[in-house]
Amino acid sequence: MKIATRLLLLSSVFASCAAYAGTLTVTQPNNDDFLGRTNKLKFQLTGSIVRSTVFVTVTNNNDPNVRFSFQKDFTPDNLQKVDGDIDLNFNDATPEGRYTILVHVVEPGNPYNDENRSVSIDVKSPEYVEVQPLNNSFVKGIVTIRVRLREPNIKEWRVQINNQDIPNNSGTTESFEVLWDTTNIELDGSKTINISAKDLAGNEATKAITVSLDRIAPSITILAPTVGTTIRPRSNISVAIEINDQSGGSVDVSGIDVVILSNDSQRRFITRGSRRASRVNGTTLQWVGRVRWTTRLPESFILRVTAVDRAGNQAEPQEVTLSVGRGR
Repeated sequence: MKIATRLLLLSSVFASCAAYAGTLTVTQPNNDDFLGRTNKLKFQLTGSIVRSTVFVTVTNNNDPNVRFSFQKDFTPDNLQKVDGDIDLNFNDATPEGRYTILVHVVEPGNPYNDENRSVSIDVKSPEYVEVQPLNNSFVKGIVTIRVRLREPNIKEWRVQINNQDIPNNSGTTESFEVLWDTTNIELDGSKTINISAKDLAGNEATKAITVSLDRIAPSITILAPTVGTTIRPRSNISVAIEINDQSGGSVDVSGIDVVILSNDSQRRFITRGSRRASRVNGTTLQWVGRVRWTTRLPESFILRVTAVDRAGNQAEPQEVTLSVGRGR
């Protein structure tokens, strides 16, 4: 009985060994990997004798009717081995989510084991929902680069300036802020903020934002009225000014303020001027407006002009002292 039992065990071992003459080993992807639009399934066959066909089936776990099939023929080398790969490509219409990959080998007279992989398919690139600063804006000092993405499977985002890294410029969150210190930059002018975001499936989205580094304050010239001008009673005051800055378009009319103040220690606010026209001539903004007559004007008063450019640089305020003529 002992001999018979041993023979039965040996025959079982030999039968199990002979069940698969060839061996299939999938080397890529691994379980829980993410697949994007373009992927490769890599594998090895050992004990291969003749030409074989490798079948790959990718099935959606939630809806088995969503299925993709791939196949390719392979011929072994003189060591009876195959190092092969099969393209697994999807498009924007592919439903995202969890999938099961089944790899099956058919070779005449030479059976193989099957291999399974559980993966996630993600075919959509990260989407930029919010980005600050805006394109063609003006910046200075510590610039806050703020980004909000729509992508649940972020692998890495990265922020660079002119394609060069800055401190604390990478991470894995959907929303983030990066502080860019412009203090040690030698020259003002055009700079590019480069942002890239890549998800776990290899989908990538990039964005380039052009900004102007502007750390020089504009200057104000009051062309009219001139110092000592006497204003006729009940007449409006015509105002003409020029704002000069280092960059064209860096000063916006919303940053210009023309006010009338009392000419005393209190410097009380009396009224404000309004713009009638403006135009940009190179790096100069020409502003024309008026201050409407008001009976609240004292005999002597101050017309004061302030300006701030788009980067937040404030010009040195300029003032002229005016007076109201007789016959009020």
